[in-house]
Amino acid sequence: MMLEMIFDGLLEEFEEFLKINKLDISQVPYPLGFKEYLNLKEVIKRQRSEIRYLSESKRQEQLVKQITHFLEQFYGQTRQYSKQQKKYFKVYNQEFIWIDVDQQDPIKVINETLNLDKENLKEYLNSKDQDKLKIIPAIKYKEPAFKPNKILLYKIQKFIEQ
Repeated sequence: MMLEMIFDGLLEEFEEFLKINKLDISQVPYPLGFKEYLNLKEVIKRQRSEIRYLSESKRQEQLVKQITHFLEQFYGQTRQYSKQQKKYFKVYNQEFIWIDVDQQDPIKVINETLNLDKENLKEYLNSKDQDKLKIIPAIKYKEPAFKPNKILLYKIQKFIEQ
């Protein structure tokens, strides 16, 4: 999932976020992985000036090491956030109105439930239809082991070197 996020424009979003909040980034809540991205950019910038005398292969080796470190940190944070979300849904599962978008019109369901009084809403939340849908978030999703591939490393390297 994390790798798809990067390929789907996560780094571009980080850059856009940075442009928008350029003045004082410390006062703004930032997206997951953003601090690590800034750190990676800073390390690479510093390396460019410090390692001019290294061979290209050594420079590439250090760059791959830094990018891999960024990805490992980001991967760890993503997993932690995912665990927090699962914990939240476990605790508050009974308070959500679950909508099967393949079987129901979400707008219709929302409008109907907004008009329910407290007692009828409670009854709706405890209905058999809702119980069936509450199982969906509990499905176990096993995140694959983190292994950065050459394509990903190349994409990140090229993006940062722009």
